[in-house]
Amino acid sequence: MKHRNKLPLIFIFIFTFIFILIKSSRPETKEVEIYAVNMMYACGECVTYKIFELKKNYPSYKSDNNLLYESDSQFIQKANRTRGDISKKVTGLVGSEFHIRFTNNEERSRFETIEDKIKYPACYIYYFKGILTNKRRWFFENYNLLTISEYRIIQDKNCIHENDNY
Repeated sequence: MKHRNKLPLIFIFIFTFIFILIKSSRPETKEVEIYAVNMMYACGECVTYKIFELKKNYPSYKSDNNLLYESDSQFIQKANRTRGDISKKVTGLVGSEFHIRFTNNEERSRFETIEDKIKYPACYIYYFKGILTNKRRWFFENYNLLTISEYRIIQDKNCIHENDNY
């Protein structure tokens, strides 16, 4: 008789646990326009980028032909500081790391061709527009995936590099 009284509590606990599990596994999405840097981790195919600025805070990068000049030094310094910061503590979007995905194979191929020609990734800043999705692998590991609708690769004109002609 005592076990019957506990049965509804067990069902409520199981139902609550399943509800929380399903709710937490849904990805969060956000449309973003961001500036990022290639973190240049040595992991082969898993190129990781890190957000260092939102477009709303820096609406134009005063560029002609996708080049950054000395007048953009604070912007460039922030990018370089971000690249050097490998901490995982993040509040908000700035400082978040992400991987990229293209919905169009032609655009993905074009982007990869450009990136393959870049010998000095530290001399470039990336502008991305798209949908940022926070995904969950298994139960505890989160990662960000940006589905790109528009991008620009911006070169720091004052950065020392050789033959990066894309």
